[in-house]
Amino acid sequence: GAAISILAALDLEYQTQDRTVYLYNFGEPRVGDADFAAYAAAHLPDGYQFRVTHHRDPVPHAPPMDFGFLHTSHELFYDNDGNTSYATCADSTTAEDPNCSDQFLLPIDIMDHLLYLGISTHCQMN
Repeated sequence: GAAISILAALDLEYQTQDRTVYLYNFGEPRVGDADFAAYAAAHLPDGYQFRVTHHRDPVPHAPPMDFGFLHTSHELFYDNDGNTSYATCADSTTAEDPNCSDQFLLPIDIMDHLLYLGISTHCQMN
């Protein structure tokens, strides 16, 4: 979902350069390297692209930065149930903000990936 959304937004911005593209996604994994992050920042600048993260969601930590991956900037971090206050993170095209989702390595909680803005996104089995 979220990984495809940033690729689609960049393609849409390229195809329709006379239009403004806005992107909000939730729980995005790392999609590319520092060059990709810089490209995304240039084409989806601050105020047009937001990467929402929630507490100990494990997905934003994959793939690892040790493999050369880096998030795009503009993280909004919810360190609660995801429906109240948030932090606007000071990440860049070369580093992730260590005070936001990047502060957590372990333990992680898959339920934090399934709850964003107070809304459960997982299927319930009876």
